[in-house]
Amino acid sequence: QLAFNSGVLTDGPAKESGDGQLWMTLKEEFDSGEEKANAQLEAEIYSHLTEFFSRYYDEADFLSKRRIKAGDAPYAVPYSGEEVMLHWANKDQYYIKSSKDLKDYTFTLPDQFGGKRIQFKCERQDPVLNNNNAKREFHLDLDDDGKPQIETSEDADGKEALVIRFHFKIVDKTRTAPETKAWIEHLLELLPSDEWRKALTDTPKGAKTNLITRHLNNYTRKNEADFFIHKQLGKFLRGELDFYIKNEVMHLDDIDEKSTDYLTTRVRLIKALRTISHHIIRFLAQLENFQKKLWLKKKYVTETQYCFTIDRVVSLGKQGEVLLDTLLSHVDDKIRRYDGEMRSQHDEWIKLYAIDELEDYPGDGKLTAEFLRAHDKLMLDTVFYPPGFKWQLLGAMDDLEGQLDGLLIHSEGFQALNLLQDRYREKVKCVYADPPYNTVEGTLLYKNKFKHSSWLTMISQQIPLVASMIFPESSISYAIDDYEKSRLKLLLEAYFGENGILGTAVVEIKPSGRTNDRYFATSHEYYLVFGSSSSSAEISFFPLREDVADEYDETDDVGAFKWRDFLRTGGFSTPKERPNSFYPIYFNGETGEISLEKQKNWIEILPIDSEGKQRVWRKTPPSFKSHLEDGEIRVENIRGTWKVRLIDRIKEGTRPKSVWTGSKYDAASHGTKLLKSILPDNNFGFPKSLHATKDIIFCCGATEEATTLDYFAGSGTTAHAVINLNREDNGNRNYILVEMGDHFDTVLKPRIQKVVYSADWKDGKPKRVVNGECGVVNDGDEKNSKLNTQHSTFSGISHGFKYLRLESYEDALNNLDLGEDRAPDLLGLGDQVREDFLFSYQLDVETRGHLLNLDRFRDPWGCQLKIHDPHTGRGE
Repeated sequence: QLAFNSGVLTDGPAKESGDGQLWMTLKEEFDSGEEKANAQLEAEIYSHLTEFFSRYYDEADFLSKRRIKAGDAPYAVPYSGEEVMLHWANKDQYYIKSSKDLKDYTFTLPDQFGGKRIQFKCERQDPVLNNNNAKREFHLDLDDDGKPQIETSEDADGKEALVIRFHFKIVDKTRTAPETKAWIEHLLELLPSDEWRKALTDTPKGAKTNLITRHLNNYTRKNEADFFIHKQLGKFLRGELDFYIKNEVMHLDDIDEKSTDYLTTRVRLIKALRTISHHIIRFLAQLENFQKKLWLKKKYVTETQYCFTIDRVVSLGKQGEVLLDTLLSHVDDKIRRYDGEMRSQHDEWIKLYAIDELEDYPGDGKLTAEFLRAHDKLMLDTVFYPPGFKWQLLGAMDDLEGQLDGLLIHSEGFQALNLLQDRYREKVKCVYADPPYNTVEGTLLYKNKFKHSSWLTMISQQIPLVASMIFPESSISYAIDDYEKSRLKLLLEAYFGENGILGTAVVEIKPSGRTNDRYFATSHEYYLVFGSSSSSAEISFFPLREDVADEYDETDDVGAFKWRDFLRTGGFSTPKERPNSFYPIYFNGETGEISLEKQKNWIEILPIDSEGKQRVWRKTPPSFKSHLEDGEIRVENIRGTWKVRLIDRIKEGTRPKSVWTGSKYDAASHGTKLLKSILPDNNFGFPKSLHATKDIIFCCGATEEATTLDYFAGSGTTAHAVINLNREDNGNRNYILVEMGDHFDTVLKPRIQKVVYSADWKDGKPKRVVNGECGVVNDGDEKNSKLNTQHSTFSGISHGFKYLRLESYEDALNNLDLGEDRAPDLLGLGDQVREDFLFSYQLDVETRGHLLNLDRFRDPWGCQLKIHDPHTGRGE
């Protein structure tokens, strides 16, 4: 023992002895083996960490990718007594839809290149009408001399920075990979110095592309691809980690064959793996939870404007006269519009309504109060006027809500529905949604490969918000095709239950069928109709017109059922076979009364067929009496023969059938062509038939005072349908539309402004109505020219709507203020406190002043945000 010091052999003679030499040799071998074992254990731990986290990580998202061996038990899902459970890969996540608004992008060069900053400055971009199919690519901005706008400047830290100005252009075909490479090489040649070129052509260790290529790809990908936020990432990853350890680290299936030493080593590895993994999971969960908090935060309203027909101003009496004068004083003030043009309200009316082609349009082009009174269905838009005019107008209206027939929200659907919760809780009578489909004609672009799962996640996160806004007797209708019908039906059943199924309508929307289908030429789609309860939900019935009640026309717009002969003509139709259904009916030919009791001088009618044979009635006497009381029996003399007719209807009208056919449901004629007649330059893909939309929202309870919600508004067909229903019965229906695409400004809003002014359009111009005839303003047709008189009118209606724009998720990120660096506050605190702060609380603490900044509400009208303009590409 004296030869050792702290376990090390130090005595000289002892070291030289044979035992000493042997001891040192064995000790060296032992230390080497232990070091090697530790190194091997460490390598295995890092290997498992990489394998586990990469397994569930996919381009910044955490997805369920559990590996199950063939023959093992199926993937387990949470179970709470349900008979059937629907589960999908992204079920526990929020779906974040990219707006495709490409914003400025800044990155910092590595330290070896001085840590300088480079900014891609998006100056403008062509508007996108179809969010999923548009093709955009980088184009360098040129100055007046045709030179690319690439310049250096000084950043906030005094360092040199490089600014590269771009715009995004809509193209028919994007560059190929070789063309893109050549374009980037050309860009590098335009840089102001070799120093910048050297930095941007550097390929970091382990990277596949150089810096400029990598950041250009990131710039576009982060805006063009959708992504997800996990609802409970910490819980999810900890559960998956336990599953991974049991099956792929411990190997429980093989444990009986392993030695005790093996188990001891495995336990050491598992403890270390769990400890490190839990630290990583805590940190990742902190980031994900912060994103979730930011996503769920109610978004600011960044703009509120109103559109009213001029008659709403005139109706305000003396105040209206003052407002009309103010309107005219600013009617030629120009502002920059969504397409980048400078336009005034006057210009907008010419663009929308072709007012400069009217006979009474002032020769000098200066609008007058008399002209506006004569055309009082023109819609003013408060965006063209000073704020003072807007507040004066709204203040003059005693019942502002009563003046609003619609609400448009430019926003992602989830955010808009979240905003509407308190104001419209149990206020919506009808919900109609036409979500984008994963069809062969236009598959949605999702970042991951689970397109059905991603689609379900997008739909599922909105259903609870929608359900809270409807009455118990309300109904919800989803338009869907075969590709997603089965999944959507399961999803709706999972939320509303089987008792919530009201029915399914099959609608023939394309009589010719799709030409690109492999087998059957698909010509239909579905309306899935659900409600809180089938016992409480109300369905409206098509009104029955007397002139078509007895002869059903397949093309009739009303859709009344055919009268059926009350006589049975099929099997088991003789009195011997069905004696209870053979009885006389008595009819008063003068009064039209019908009875089962014998009446003096009344006509007796027996069930005799055209060949004189005795048959039976379709119904027994009690059933006949019930139909008679409901007014569903009619007796008529058809060419000398008395006929007893039965109609399947409720007193209010005819029950909607489950199959809808007819030319009016053709989406090409009454969707695409109709929209082209209103907005000739639009490129909106696959708008719905106006008649199909009108019929489904009518059936789903859109009565005279109802509010209809459509949170996939598209081209605005729902608002058009509601407006037409009000035209037909002088109703007071309202609509709420939500849309996030650029076509909010280019299609949806102008469509509403136009159909309010006139019901009929051709080549983008309104049709006049004279004695029931329609004609187009100055289209060169002799007949139509006769209609261009002061006696002709447009079929306009009085109307008003509000439109909002919400702060986007990207805007919320851009406005984050992390406040002061809290690191100095942690000095002197224990290791555990600092660790907890870093892994669990840092983001919450550092952003508390932003997310919970009550000072903003001391002056809410003065609150300022950096909001990205989707049309110019600038942040304001």
